[in-house]
Amino acid sequence: MNADANRPNHRPATLGGRVLRRIATGAARVTGLRHCSDLGWPRFEGGPIGEGVPIVLVHGFGVDGLTMLQLARRLVRNHHVVVPDLPGFGIHPDHDPKIIDFEFFLAAIDDLIATLNLDPPVLVGSSMGGAIAGGYAASRPSAVSGLVVIGPAGIEPPIDTEVFAAAKRDEHLLRVDSVASFERIYALNFTRPPWMPRFMKRVVAAEAAARAEDHEIILRNLEDLMLGTADRFTDIACPTEIIWGADDRIIHPSAAACWQDAISSATTTIIKDAGHSTMVEKPDAVAAMMAATASSNNSCSASTAPSERINPGELSSTVPARPRAFRRARSDRFPLRNELSLDDLRGRRPWQRPPVAAESHRDRRFPAPIPARNLRNMAGKNLDQRA
Repeated sequence: MNADANRPNHRPATLGGRVLRRIATGAARVTGLRHCSDLGWPRFEGGPIGEGVPIVLVHGFGVDGLTMLQLARRLVRNHHVVVPDLPGFGIHPDHDPKIIDFEFFLAAIDDLIATLNLDPPVLVGSSMGGAIAGGYAASRPSAVSGLVVIGPAGIEPPIDTEVFAAAKRDEHLLRVDSVASFERIYALNFTRPPWMPRFMKRVVAAEAAARAEDHEIILRNLEDLMLGTADRFTDIACPTEIIWGADDRIIHPSAAACWQDAISSATTTIIKDAGHSTMVEKPDAVAAMMAATASSNNSCSASTAPSERINPGELSSTVPARPRAFRRARSDRFPLRNELSLDDLRGRRPWQRPPVAAESHRDRRFPAPIPARNLRNMAGKNLDQRA
């Protein structure tokens, strides 16, 4: 796939699509993720290079690397993070969809790691990306340091969802060719779908509709993978984390037990109040588990002790605590006000409320805000001077 370096990236079909991508790219840059389009691999990349294990985030079907940015920005402070657009999706240089299948994706990951000269990374995959990451770890055990799969495809779940039941009737419920179909699939991905403006839905639906035929061909090429068995993943030996949203309506959480059976040393966590896009709904919890996996071992040859079997019917009542690094990063961005009760603030004007504690702005780029009453005094002095 090195030939892609000399080919242009796929161009969004609509002006709105190009504008939204520019906005998303700018927002990612603020969090430390720069967008790169060289070497035939459009990707978001950031974090310290050469310190610790790199992390590669592999997106799911019908979307692109943008869906993994919520997760990536929580990892980029301490890890070298790479978020590529896979062939056939996003703005990756165009390929004939008829040749894009499971083996093609495995070769693509080979090319990505070689092209970017990455040390064996922790592969993180969601949905289709989970199946690709798992298949890669099973077939190339020395090429990865760890594996995290989030609601992965690859093993047919014992309990069918609406999507899998339709697939067995040779119906494709993941096809997006209108705003209505996008809204239906968007709702299936979440327990509480994040709000999205109507104009943005129209843009995303138009971009998806332009590639609907290509995506349907790719999905049919992957049919054996989507309805596969656990045998494909039994050779995985690296530290593995299996994460599933308890309310996943695309791939039923009952498949988690099948993955656990295939990878006996894996740890399985089922997160309450999360759907198929767990990394979007619960990014802090997922990032915490990923950071633990990345720091646990630097070699895929190491193995973990068998974890306690998770019953898919039992939901985790606790969410793993956010590591200290993430707590510090959040407090740096969002300084806390002094500890005050509502009674302390009730009845006060905004300028009468205590200012933000100066200590909370330590090590920040900007100074502590000036209280409103001081601004009024400064304004009065300026007026006096003018007079």
